[in-house]
Amino acid sequence: GLFMVVNEVFAYYSDGESSAGNMFTAGSLDFSLTNSTQEARIGLNEEIEWNSALTNSGSLDWDYAVSAEKVGGSDAFCGALDLETELNGVEKHDDSFLSLAVATSTTLGTWGFEVELPADATGIAHGDTCAVDIVFRGWQENMPAFGDGFYDEERISVELTARMVVLNEFLPNPDSSAHGPTPGNAGLAP
Repeated sequence: GLFMVVNEVFAYYSDGESSAGNMFTAGSLDFSLTNSTQEARIGLNEEIEWNSALTNSGSLDWDYAVSAEKVGGSDAFCGALDLETELNGVEKHDDSFLSLAVATSTTLGTWGFEVELPADATGIAHGDTCAVDIVFRGWQENMPAFGDGFYDEERISVELTARMVVLNEFLPNPDSSAHGPTPGNAGLAP
């Protein structure tokens, strides 16, 4: 007969570890703005001003950038508006409202905004509107850009309405005999 020997080896590994007092906490990126809605009427050579405080409500440090997005209204009116912004008293932008683009910053504090409708603005009708969002986009400081890692976005919604004074008739000393009596003088002899 045939005799066969088969060797089998069985091995088992068992290990256990225990740890006590450890805690895992996820960070959060959250910031907030005060005065996040602005509605006003503005006329030629007028200014509208407001402040908004930017605060860190989360646990992570972050970078942010600021821009403007037109969300509605008249192109002529929105395009004519000038915007000056300051962060803690330091000028960050002084140009067209729609060209607002503040580069990456880490500074928190008070943002000041001043919107002006220049006296030489044209093509704007009484009642025209301009709706623009001032957009703050923040992202985790060790990430390259907004949308990577933790991120947050806050907006200041600005709705402006043009208040245009229109004089369509001007008579400094009207002759009542040519145009009839003026209101207030009705029934008086010339």
